[in-house]
Amino acid sequence: MIRFFKYCFVFFFFCSLLMVAAGTAGLYYLVVMVPTPEIEEAHINEILGRESPVFYRDGQTKLGVLFEGIHRQYLPYKDIPQDFVNALIAAEDNQYFHHFGIDPPGIIRAMIANLQAGRIVQGGSTITQQTAKNLFKRESRSMEAKIKELLFALRLEHRYSKEKILEFYCNQFFVSGNGHGLGVAARYFFDKEPKELTLLECAFIAGSVKRPNYYNPFLRKNQANAEEVRQRGEERVNYVLEQMRKVGMLGERDYKQLNVSNLVFRQGKMSFAQNTAMDLVKEGLETAFIADTLEENGISNISTSGARIITSLDQSIQAKTVQALRRQLSQLDVRLRGYSRAQVQSEYQSLDYSGDEDFVPGNCVFGTVEEITDTRERGPVVRVVFDEGRAVGTIDSSGLVRLADAHAKFARNAAASGPADRKAVLRQVQAGDKVYTCIREVDDGGMLLLDLEKYPKVEGAAFVLQEGAIRAMSGGMSNLNYNRATTAKRLMGSTFKTFVLAAALQLGWSPIDMISNTPQTFMFMNRPYAPQPDHDSPFGSVSLSWAGVTSENVAAVWLLYHLTDHLTPAMVRELATQVDMAPRVVDGTTEDYQQYKARMRDKYGIVVSREYLGRAVFSSAVRALKPDFVFENRTGEYGRLERMRYDEFLGLRALLPRLAEFRRSPLQSPPTVDPDSAFDNPGESVPPTAGRLVKDTLGRFIFTRRSELPPNWMELSAREIADHLFSLDPTRYESFWQEEVQLEGVLSAADVQQLDEQIRIERDKVDSDKLYSMEVLSEVRDFRVMLGLQYMVRLAKECGINSNFEPVLSLPLGSNVVSLSEMTRLYETLLTGYRHDAADASTLALAELDGRVDPDGAAIIERIETPEGRVVYSRQVHKTRVIDAKSSAAIGNILQNVIPYGTGKYAKEHVRLRSTDPERQKIVDGIKQTYPLLGKTGTANDYRNAAFLGFVPVLLPDQSGVGFEGGYTVGVYTGYDDNMPMVRGRFRVSGSQGALPAWSDIAQGLLDVERIADRIDPVDLTFDGLSLRYPDVGQIFVPVAPNQGGAAASSSGARQVVPPAGPASLCFGARTEGGRFEPLRQFLPFWKNR
Repeated sequence: MIRFFKYCFVFFFFCSLLMVAAGTAGLYYLVVMVPTPEIEEAHINEILGRESPVFYRDGQTKLGVLFEGIHRQYLPYKDIPQDFVNALIAAEDNQYFHHFGIDPPGIIRAMIANLQAGRIVQGGSTITQQTAKNLFKRESRSMEAKIKELLFALRLEHRYSKEKILEFYCNQFFVSGNGHGLGVAARYFFDKEPKELTLLECAFIAGSVKRPNYYNPFLRKNQANAEEVRQRGEERVNYVLEQMRKVGMLGERDYKQLNVSNLVFRQGKMSFAQNTAMDLVKEGLETAFIADTLEENGISNISTSGARIITSLDQSIQAKTVQALRRQLSQLDVRLRGYSRAQVQSEYQSLDYSGDEDFVPGNCVFGTVEEITDTRERGPVVRVVFDEGRAVGTIDSSGLVRLADAHAKFARNAAASGPADRKAVLRQVQAGDKVYTCIREVDDGGMLLLDLEKYPKVEGAAFVLQEGAIRAMSGGMSNLNYNRATTAKRLMGSTFKTFVLAAALQLGWSPIDMISNTPQTFMFMNRPYAPQPDHDSPFGSVSLSWAGVTSENVAAVWLLYHLTDHLTPAMVRELATQVDMAPRVVDGTTEDYQQYKARMRDKYGIVVSREYLGRAVFSSAVRALKPDFVFENRTGEYGRLERMRYDEFLGLRALLPRLAEFRRSPLQSPPTVDPDSAFDNPGESVPPTAGRLVKDTLGRFIFTRRSELPPNWMELSAREIADHLFSLDPTRYESFWQEEVQLEGVLSAADVQQLDEQIRIERDKVDSDKLYSMEVLSEVRDFRVMLGLQYMVRLAKECGINSNFEPVLSLPLGSNVVSLSEMTRLYETLLTGYRHDAADASTLALAELDGRVDPDGAAIIERIETPEGRVVYSRQVHKTRVIDAKSSAAIGNILQNVIPYGTGKYAKEHVRLRSTDPERQKIVDGIKQTYPLLGKTGTANDYRNAAFLGFVPVLLPDQSGVGFEGGYTVGVYTGYDDNMPMVRGRFRVSGSQGALPAWSDIAQGLLDVERIADRIDPVDLTFDGLSLRYPDVGQIFVPVAPNQGGAAASSSGARQVVPPAGPASLCFGARTEGGRFEPLRQFLPFWKNR
């Protein structure tokens, strides 16, 4: 038996040896003998030199190329600093020079560490494996693919020296969208050559090779949390230095002397122009869920993949957007600063920018004036040469018109220019001057026909969205390096009023509610805030809708102050719970009262005293009385009651004993009054300190203690009072004093007494020892205002605003700084009701763990294909309902009314249907059809920024009109980069002057691209016109009176999907039996719209 086991042991031993030998032979064959042209140095150099083309949305027109040759600085091993080699090996693979391409002990250590952590915290791949992975793309994460990658690592080790493999690695790692390799990294992060890098700088680059965007201090998404990113980088550098010390690459003394805080970043200027669209594409490729998808498909390094990236940009819309912004900025700068030759030439000489590269229509380039002629036959002609004769063009009389128009406005505030203005501009141009021109057209002989423009100091941006996809974007005049559309944080002025109106509609307000527009001071947190009107408004009150149409500052702030006024106690509690202002409930346990009190006081500044208790029960009593007043058809009295402050009520209540004293005088006491005595001595009959009875022009009797009466109040003599009293039926005497006499012209004594009694009832319901109970807080004005503000903060984030959003009363006037792209997304959400994301909620949440997700970068990438054409990523739009359909429709109507009745009239006059067919164009011109547009102006304080946000509807499939589906949301802003006011004398740049002209040109371009005039039937256009069709959500268009602040002009309206010809507000509700229109009030905050 023992012998049998010996034989078995020997047999299995020899079998194992044979298997090991066979495996070794097989591995040797696969690594050494099998032909592998992929690892030839020429092929690897080809991989390192591979480019990834980027296309417009058509997939054919090239936008640019990722990682052109000038994005690389190939370094041979001898030029790689030893400090970097040491740092890289210590951080990534400290056994690199001792293993054969695979490190089994390292793999085991990584497995144990990951099992202990319950997640992947440590990798086991060697530098050789990483090099193979980056050079030879892995098509999937399958076992077969991983084995292939392992074989490539072994082949590299067999074929090349360790130094050469390191050379490959150091020249291919990704550097945050700006290229790859150590040479680019040194210039990008520290503006140095590699040989100039310090040990700390080498440690940073080596430590960030796997996650460059995570540690990059220059990325826009990291600049918002710069301290956190700085801390990440310092921690990573400390880790690298610690590893170097452990493996003996760094002495103890040198290690202690190094101070990571001495690490200074300095972004180097790359040797290529960074087009803003291409920059955004590069940022988008670093988005976590896109990068993960690429990784799953074997693309670990996009820089060496040769992938095709197709963007969402539309080439035609992009060109029209860039051109529209440039033309507006040029004219705006001339209107602000003129066109002086000395100034212009001085500024141009300091510019490090030559204009667009290609000489095609629409592009703008700098050239040199060769000669100027001015003949009677041809008029003025300026000959311009470009790139030392590579191209030649002429500026004729037509090419001077635009600049002359702006100069005429600058010089003499003229509406249009004449020959004298063109000559005045021409006098500022001489032979040899540098001029900035835009190419109008190119004739058959290659001659450029040019428009003279001015390269401005004033800047701006434009952004175009279509259902979440970026169709066009211009980051400024040059559209290079700095993307103002996505990066610049600006004040957008009154464009935020629309946002407040949308929130109000969600929280129970109606578009036809009348709101106060009288200049007033709002007290909040014991601080006064008095918003100033930006124009003379004759209306003391306006409808909610018209507050947006005519952009009323005071009304917008008043609405925000009263945002939660229509909410019931249950609604207030739900709102407070959602915004974390109600007692927290965790695992069924409610937050302790003292903790909640401290949180409200310390975090939100809510301070409640006994005085607040009185105000709270007063507000509660007013709401409790509403059914009684409405039932008794005393809505006018209740309206005054609603608008009354607590201190005003106290003043009226104090008049009650005065009125009683006044009534007790001999003059007012029927049936005991002796008329003869009263009439003989009337002055002695009235107590001098009680008050006096007056009558207004409406015939109302008013009891007042005012020393000076308003002009429409007339004091009654004793005889007049006596005459009226004796004319009364004795049964009406008491009701006269209780119900007909108005205390200070506000409420009757009976109303005040009824309210006082209700206050006593409400006070009995409240625990006076718990001032911070929800029952009390929900009636405290500071709490309710803060509640509304916190809802605005949450709603802003839901609508796509990621910038810090401050809860302040000036919010409707644009006190928060945001990017143009954020505002455009906000408007798209308000008008369509949906936020459009590039991934689902769970994917976005996971991506957020790796840093904030940039919605712009994710939105610009439509799909990614391998060089073979296989789609590895495709953007899937995920729509999240934020605004309910009714509120979106109402907001759309408000913004549509801005165009004809508000500050958007320029768009109405300049955006027209245009056909490519001359005969059809004649028909269209004859109809004179205006195109339905929506939008809102915004002007920042001191005219520092001007903005216009709006929407361009498109033709419906059945051509019955235009609609929201598939429409474009467009945002434009202008302003100096240093926030200098855009003011010259009496000329002040508002949103309608600074941004609306460019917005209108972009809107015109969109109509041309959509070919609206060519697609619509001229017969239908003639008879039916072209109307914006709203979704049928039960809306009613109520006629309004613009000359009465947009008040309803009728108690009824039309139930239809297109607006009527005259001014009307889209709202919801029904007529009551009494013929009054009762608006629908809904409570649909964003979480109820999921």
